[in-house]
Order: sequence, then structure tokens, then C-alpha cells
Amino acid sequence: MSRISIAGLGVSGSFLAYLLARKGFKVEGYDLARRYFKPCGDAMSVKELTRRVVKATGSELAQARRFSIKVEGEEIAYLDLKPSPWVMVDKGKLVGALREMAEAEGASLKYGKRELRTVTVDARGPFAGRAGEQVNAISILARTRWEPGEVSLDLTVSRRGTFWIFPHDEDGRVVNLGVGFDRYVKPGVLRQIALRYFTRKLGRFEELRSGVAPILIWSPVRLRNGPLLVGEASGLVGRLNGEGNRMALYSAAALADALARGYPDAEKVLEVYRERTMRFVNEVRTSLLLLDLVGRFPVPLIKEAMKAAPDGLWESWLRTELTLERLLSLLPEALRSTALSAFGRVPGQPRA
Repeated sequence: MSRISIAGLGVSGSFLAYLLARKGFKVEGYDLARRYFKPCGDAMSVKELTRRVVKATGSELAQARRFSIKVEGEEIAYLDLKPSPWVMVDKGKLVGALREMAEAEGASLKYGKRELRTVTVDARGPFAGRAGEQVNAISILARTRWEPGEVSLDLTVSRRGTFWIFPHDEDGRVVNLGVGFDRYVKPGVLRQIALRYFTRKLGRFEELRSGVAPILIWSPVRLRNGPLLVGEASGLVGRLNGEGNRMALYSAAALADALARGYPDAEKVLEVYRERTMRFVNEVRTSLLLLDLVGRFPVPLIKEAMKAAPDGLWESWLRTELTLERLLSLLPEALRSTALSAFGRVPGQPRA
């Protein structure tokens, strides 16, 4: 029986442990904490695989159906989408259930400060040896009054970041508030920025829980760095919205398939893994291109271009269907030529 060791049992690591154990591998997994918690938006793009996993784990909190897209506080699009492109999840419950499913299939999961002596797969998210490549985001769980099923996304071009308000229940009583920028901001400063913004938008609200977590924005995609990398550890995370849950599940499924097909041939495993994740790599590159373009033009020009964007572009973005070709076709001519020349220089190419 082939032995696989996994460091990190978040979304990607716990799902990978479950899939590999089901395929007959002897799986050993390790994580520092038995109880999973990471401050984030807790949004999951609804796709075939994510829908099945959310249902199997019973982790759904609310569906996002209506989206208010803003630029510097000014609403530029309002979309009522069916079917819902996003579902909000209880991430602790999701990961806890996946870990239980992995153990039920025979995986051996351990917790605490004692690490694995050898690691086949590193699934430790932004902590996988990427010091200096991280920025941070703050998430605040709050009790307030909010329209059920509605999402607010306020894109700040001048600061190059996003303020979000996500539903956290179906009743409009609890919301997930947060903000992240494309550069590092000290946690205390980030908290003050968030509190000022959300107090202005919502008035008074009761803070239930909050935290700051690192995310990867500018780092390239790496599928191997000694051990194989999966999920956010590989750089497979949405750079415009910070969502890593969907790519965590799909990259885990891709790596499980690659290991089943190629192990112990490391190059064969990497070849299959690269092939299975290429569409996500391209998605990351497209989002990096957009971030790069924002920094190349005056803020007023970018704001006007975003305001002029058709609703179809925003829907494609929300449904994670925004391809480079569609993006370029919708850009004004003034931006298109620069985008084409910049594309070859944008980080994000997959590395071995």
C-alpha cells in the first residue's frame, strides 16, 4: 500500500486525505490545530464538485443571490442571479466533516506541535514557506440588520482592495464583514480601516468574532516546491476576490487523480497534476493581469472603465467564468493594447 503524508488539514488537505484514503493509499495527515478556524469571507463558488461537498458536509449557511457591485462606494451594477453563484459556508464545520470522512476511510490524522518527518504534500496554505509573499485580510462576524441573500462588494481602486459584506445566515441577522488589499497592512491599522468603513455603512453593529489572516496575492503558482503543493499553498487562490475554497477542493481532486495515476513516478504525477489544474492557473493569471492593469493607469480612467463594464462581465466574474479572451474583448481600446503587452510579464505562470 502506497504511503502519502500531508502537512496541513484545511480544506484542500482534509479533502485530499479523504480522496486518497478512498483510493487505497495509506494516508497520514498532520495539522497544528484539531479545531479549524481561519478568518475569511467563507464564500464558496457553486460548481458541481463544491455543491456535492457542501451538501455532504452539511456546511451551508446561506446562498448569495443578489450582488451590489460598487466602485469607491458608488454602485455601478446590481445583479439578481439565478441560480446562485455563491454559497456561504461554515468553514469550521466543512473542514471538521472532511477530516471525519477521511478518518472513516482509514486516514490517520494527528494534531499538535509534532510535525511529520517526511512530507509528500504541503497543504498549509500561505504558511507553506512563502514568507514575504503574503498580504492580509480582516473578517468580522457581526450581528446587524441586512437584506437576506445580498452581497456588497465595494472595489476601492485608489487603495487596490475590496470591502465585502456577505450574508452569514438566511435571516439577515448575521453578516461577514471584511476587507483586504493587495499589499500588507498592519493588523491594527487594517482593523481601524474596516471599523470606520462598516460603521459608516451599517451604523451600529455587534461584533461577534474577528480575526486577521494571511492570503497570497502576487505570488506565482507553484505545484511543487520539494513536496507537492495543493490549494492555497500552490498559489491557487482567486486574486481578485481572495476565494480559495473552490480551488482548494478542485486542486485536491486533481492531485488525488494524479497520484492515483502516476505514483510513485514523481514526473508522471506532476504532469497529470499540471494538466488537471491548467484552467485554474489560467484563471489566476487573468486575475493577476487585472490587478497589474489597475496599477498601470490613472485611477479616474480605471474607475470609468469599471463603471462602463456591462453586467455580463460582472456576472462572468461572480461565476468564475471570466476568461482572458472575454476580458480583452470588453476592455476599451486604450487599455487593450497595454493589457496585451503586460500579459507576458504578469506573475502566475505555473512552476514545477
